Amino acid sequence: MSKKLYALQNLKLFVQPRNSHLCWAACIQMLRHTDSDGQDFIDQNELVKDYRNDQCFLINDEEDYQNNYNIPIYEECIVPFFQKHQILCENHLNKLNNFEFYVKSLNKNKAPLLLALKTSSNMGHLVLVMGYGYCDTTNYLLIFDPGLGTTYFEKFDENNFTFEDYSCVNLWSITFKQTEKIKLKEYDLSVENSFDVPKEVIENSFKEFGIPTFLFNVFPKREQLINNDALIDYYPAIEGKNLSDFGFFKIKKTKRIECANEIYFRSSSTEPIDKTISEEFFQRNVKPFNQKILFLPIYQTKILISNDLDNPEVYPFHFPSDYKIEKKWYSYESFEESMIKFPKAESLKLNNNRKV
Repeated sequence: MSKKLYALQNLKLFVQPRNSHLCWAACIQMLRHTDSDGQDFIDQNELVKDYRNDQCFLINDEEDYQNNYNIPIYEECIVPFFQKHQILCENHLNKLNNFEFYVKSLNKNKAPLLLALKTSSNMGHLVLVMGYGYCDTTNYLLIFDPGLGTTYFEKFDENNFTFEDYSCVNLWSITFKQTEKIKLKEYDLSVENSFDVPKEVIENSFKEFGIPTFLFNVFPKREQLINNDALIDYYPAIEGKNLSDFGFFKIKKTKRIECANEIYFRSSSTEPIDKTISEEFFQRNVKPFNQKILFLPIYQTKILISNDLDNPEVYPFHFPSDYKIEKKWYSYESFEESMIKFPKAESLKLNNNRKV
């Protein structure tokens, strides 16, 4: 099997603040920092302040974000606002499903491409295309997600290109003013990936301790949380000698390259879950192995659910800062009532005047 993978080198990556809609600000930070060879740094709060006073934002702001620093960017504002910050940005919607365009742009410009995504409910998000690869007859793009801080290869399908649970809906090329230090080099999976624990332990022993994880776009009824339907697993981990120091983490499998002979687990992709949960468990003398985790992507919310069949409780540990909830235990029904009232979270306001 033949395999060639390439990635841009010497890029400074920035992530958006946790529970925020500022993927666009993280992208501007990274592009400005890289194009200035590290001399130009702008704080994300400064970008938000500038954007709130920008003419494009003021024209489009139908939801009154004026008093909110945690705001998404409107799709039609991307080119003018990025260019306002010295980032040459050109739209290529007609090349969205053209793999060779990505290859030529990365080789010529030595700069990432900006990719707009949407969920099934039309919520938007921005990521960066950092590289590409071939594996026999299958093509891949290397994508950096500023929301999660993760970078990995995604299979490219010209008929239906998707990333995670998102559809790809728009594309912009970036042109740096200086590219001398940016290199497009061959990407070595065996170097980029490493194991937190021996692979045999993960593949065998961890199966007994995985925590069922569910993904819904609306808050589900209790009877929908059937373990056999779980999508991915989190695992409990002891972080110190004291039992109260345990937390939860996710090991992200990065075998998306079909002709790779091994399954890799990135140590940098482990995602700790708030330690206040482990303290709660310790105080309540509850074992962490018998819980469930619920993702609600359109609310950017993650919830731990106790496994009490009669009276389950929920503990939200990741949610937008403007939601009026706390990190504490709620009854299942009372939290469900609260979620109905919350606005859906998004990082990119998609155009409504075109079908995507």
